[in-house]
Amino acid sequence: MNRTVSFRFHLAAAVAAVALLSGTGAAAAMTKQEYRQVFTEAISKFLSTGKGNNICLPVMFYGAGNPPATELNQRVLDAAASSPTGQAAQFKALEEAGLLASTTVERTVNNKPETFRSYRRTDKGNEYFSEGRFCYARAELNTIVKWKGPAILGEYEIAWVYYTVKATRVADWAKTPAVQAAFPSAKSTLYDEPDKVRQVFIDLTSEGWEVNEFSKVLQ
Repeated sequence: MNRTVSFRFHLAAAVAAVALLSGTGAAAAMTKQEYRQVFTEAISKFLSTGKGNNICLPVMFYGAGNPPATELNQRVLDAAASSPTGQAAQFKALEEAGLLASTTVERTVNNKPETFRSYRRTDKGNEYFSEGRFCYARAELNTIVKWKGPAILGEYEIAWVYYTVKATRVADWAKTPAVQAAFPSAKSTLYDEPDKVRQVFIDLTSEGWEVNEFSKVLQ
């Protein structure tokens, strides 16, 4: 059993165990207030990792070359122009925000001339770019809503924690109408659902309670 399959098996078992043992008194070595405190510390520590922003736009920029560039056929851009959340609208919004700059490139494709738009990140764009995404705010823990467990599964002790965050250090470009229209997730995070409840696994390690490395946070 490889590492990924093994983890998925244990994760599925952990979910089932948490669901079955939640509220039964299992693993009740601490009081409710003590659990709230350790979960608060674990999530706060996780969100404070690194110095950059951790609330980001979806992955979309796969630039290659030096400097990295993404080329889009002008015909594709024209055809997608009517979609307010399509690729054309997104690149245009990012260019208006100063994160991208574009130039026109003429190429021959199948013996026919084709026009492309070549997009590259600007210096400003590089400031906000991390792991394939433009990140526009910093999340800090707002409140622990509730949790299920902790449950004991063999050598593991794990809890499923629900929480909310508050967005800080929000970049001005993320608040522009063009970016808000092209990226509904940013609009939702900042304005429509600022108190969206998020979920994360927290497990007991030799260093205390920590956010599980496989958990996906701030989706």
